Amino acid sequence: MKKGGKVTSISLLSRNLKIEGDISGNENFRVDGTIKGSVNVSGDILVEETGKVEANISGNNVVVKGSVNGNISANHRIEIYATGIVIGDISARSVDIQEGAKFEGRSHMVHSDSIVQNTSEDSSAHKNKQKEDKTEKGS
Repeated sequence: MKKGGKVTSISLLSRNLKIEGDISGNENFRVDGTIKGSVNVSGDILVEETGKVEANISGNNVVVKGSVNGNISANHRIEIYATGIVIGDISARSVDIQEGAKFEGRSHMVHSDSIVQNTSEDSSAHKNKQKEDKTEKGS
């Protein structure tokens, strides 16, 4: 359920459970157990210290205190705590990796759509300018 535009319910995968498959939904998701597959939720994802995820995961905000072996994509923020281990690429508007955390992969800072669009337009204009310069020099 959403309250004031925010997801308020939480689904929990408890410590002694293991799931293999794809998980999707419109809730927050807390992982204390083990997942193999993929996780795609519109709410926040919290991987607790006992949580082990072998999957690509996508959510609004993602907090890792346990381990994730897979790519992480967040609409807003990714936090990797000192106890967290991430092996995979991460993508979000904001990334916080605490001292002591283990991260192996690439990070990509996502900007708003208008900034991304302007950047691609600037890149196209720059390439066209380079072509014009080469043409003028060749004449």
